[in-house]
Amino acid sequence: MKAGEFKHRVLFETAVDTVDDTTGEPIRTWQSLGYGMCRVRPLRGRELFIDGGIRDDMDTSIETRYSPELAAMRAKDRATFAGVYYNLSREPIHVEMNHRELQFLCKSGLNDGR
Repeated sequence: MKAGEFKHRVLFETAVDTVDDTTGEPIRTWQSLGYGMCRVRPLRGRELFIDGGIRDDMDTSIETRYSPELAAMRAKDRATFAGVYYNLSREPIHVEMNHRELQFLCKSGLNDGR
């Protein structure tokens, strides 16, 4: 992990689900976890083949330094970079399991977290 590779400033947000008191409808709001310096790169070719099939629910990899707050993110959370929302496709991957780096596999586009 080289510091110069993490040159993209990414906002991480977690989904907060509540219910409207008057209508009873679910409401999703976003709570900021803060910014992190990351490497944002598109996935291509063999990176999209997992378990013998093509994964169409991910097109971007976001990698950053480990933090407990980011490690606790879930698949319904999101990241924002350069005005684009990135839906987390799954929980973060702990690269080499040494609490130094996290990888998020994401799908770009609109996000209401569902």
